[in-house]
Amino acid sequence: MKMTGRGYLILTKKLLLRTAYITGVVVFIFLATELFLRKAFGLGKPVLYYSYPLYGYRPKPDQDVTRFHGARIQINNLGLRANQDWDSRTDDKILFLGNSVTYGGSMIDNNDLFSHLALNGLKDYKSGNGGVNGWGVENIHGLLVRAQFLPAQIYVSVIYEGDFYRGVSRIGSMPFWCKTPKLAMTELLYIFLYKLSSYRYIPWQNIASEKETAAVVNRAVDRLEEIDTFLEKENRRHLIYIHPRKDQALGKESRDTLISGAIANSGLDVCYMVDRLNKLNLTADEIDDLFYDHTHLTKAGHSKWGEIINADLKVLIARLDDSTTISQEQ
Repeated sequence: MKMTGRGYLILTKKLLLRTAYITGVVVFIFLATELFLRKAFGLGKPVLYYSYPLYGYRPKPDQDVTRFHGARIQINNLGLRANQDWDSRTDDKILFLGNSVTYGGSMIDNNDLFSHLALNGLKDYKSGNGGVNGWGVENIHGLLVRAQFLPAQIYVSVIYEGDFYRGVSRIGSMPFWCKTPKLAMTELLYIFLYKLSSYRYIPWQNIASEKETAAVVNRAVDRLEEIDTFLEKENRRHLIYIHPRKDQALGKESRDTLISGAIANSGLDVCYMVDRLNKLNLTADEIDDLFYDHTHLTKAGHSKWGEIINADLKVLIARLDDSTTISQEQ
């Protein structure tokens, strides 16, 4: 049967309405998904980084970002997680260094970080968190020794055993952004692609000889010793903590003997955090509550680390005050 002009008009109208409906549904789903990712997870506005040859990369200064579960990440004028900008004065500053454990990830608010909590009762001091996701010992060495970044009087390095095996981490191998993505879905896509691409690689430790592995660890320990020596020459103070995996804290896994042996031979004054935990006689459930995965800390974990470091800082600062008093009397 031959269709009349009116029939064509009705069919065309139906097709246009159906197309408009489908388009509307797609646009609605797109916008709803984008809004959900932004509001629920903080995607679309990541913390931005810049790359640098001496220490790999760091967060860009002057950022205020809300990320996962509403965690507020404030980056001050020096690229540190801190609620306030830092001036040029150094004698009232304490700088914390490390990897994502120190940085706290994107789920811990600035005020819940151990770098902030460790200053309880130390009203004359300000803390800054210079931890950077993915950093190793050599990145810290590059920042302090090679770039001579010295904005504080006291330095607290919290180092995970894996940091001794990393060398200098570069931003090209990390899922971080140097410019803001246009969409939250773009950031989510790149997170997925980063996870997917990791299956292409084999960790270098799987193919390295024992001699090669030992050389990497010894180099990292040498770098840590150089940091310590450099800070001492600059009349700064340095506390070093080795952060455990959860299984180490639970007593299910031993510390890395290659690292502990190299540290012992170096003569570095290092505190294994697991030794401090053992003295607290915590139950297995209490220890488990300190970690949200095999390495990183919950708010409760940051609180406990803050308590431990706070006690050490008070002792260190008391010694500094005593030495200052003696110098003035002389």
